[in-house]
Amino acid sequence: MQISRTTRLNRRIVLLLYLLGVSWIGWSRILEIRVMNTWKVVLGVSVMLFAGSLESFAAKASGENGLNGVGSRLFMNYGCSNCHGIDGASPSYSAAPVLRGKNRDYLYDSAVSIFAGKRNTENASIMHDQYCHDDDNETACESAPGNDELLIISRWLDTGYTLAKKKRTPQKLYVTAKEAHDMLSSQAEQSLFVDVRTRAEAAFVGVPAGIDAHIPFMVVGSWNGLDEKNGKIKLHANSNFYHDFEKTLESKGLKKDDRVILICRSGSRSAKAARVLHIAGYKNVYSVIDGFEGDKKKDGMNKGQRVVNGWKNSGLPWSYKLPSEKLAWDIP
Repeated sequence: MQISRTTRLNRRIVLLLYLLGVSWIGWSRILEIRVMNTWKVVLGVSVMLFAGSLESFAAKASGENGLNGVGSRLFMNYGCSNCHGIDGASPSYSAAPVLRGKNRDYLYDSAVSIFAGKRNTENASIMHDQYCHDDDNETACESAPGNDELLIISRWLDTGYTLAKKKRTPQKLYVTAKEAHDMLSSQAEQSLFVDVRTRAEAAFVGVPAGIDAHIPFMVVGSWNGLDEKNGKIKLHANSNFYHDFEKTLESKGLKKDDRVILICRSGSRSAKAARVLHIAGYKNVYSVIDGFEGDKKKDGMNKGQRVVNGWKNSGLPWSYKLPSEKLAWDIP
């Protein structure tokens, strides 16, 4: 294993401190000074520096460089990618959760709990039954990852490394459309669900069931304004977005620390809206990373079309009928 410059420097410092300590011991004997404390100081500093090297090593395990490849490799070798996608953010079936970007401690504790057989949900059972366990006599199964490996995988998933930059948020709270729907099914009263797409999208593509408000984050400036490079109508920021958002939050009797779920077409504008809300002090904001229409298919039949994931493609309830009482009307 290649030794980092930081580790080499720390070792040199430890050696220097050791030599200084030895020299000091000689003088201490001459001056009849007790040397035990000197050794304690040298040993203490050495341990601190060594611990710092380990911390640096651990940090690299979770970063975009260093051991990022190890986390990815373990994730695939243990078959986690079969259900959650190679990046942990592209589940192969609707019931599988997005793992990418979630807190490392939460991921680690959840995995340990599942492998210990302490979770009774359907997803937990599927995950548990993929692997051999100490109390089983199975032979046709794979060995489960150990706690150290789970820790590396959890750190790798916590980085948000492979999630498209335009979809990342300061809050690092991400859900798929399916997860958002499940969350709202049981906790709708404690959550604010806001559609931030344009009014035209809501009118002609449809709206997800259960929204608390439709507040466009961006609006059409002029139907004559064309983005030549991308072949799309230009959009500009809705100057009333934050005002309408706060008004909606207050009308539902919620506060800044209550859960907010934002949805747009495919997770880009909802991330932008989450950044704005973060500046205003909102820390509990979730972005639906696949949005209402989903991501574009990258190859094969229907390439370039939004048929991969998203609210509509997941078979979740939606309608073309716009709820007038939930529309923000003061759009500039």
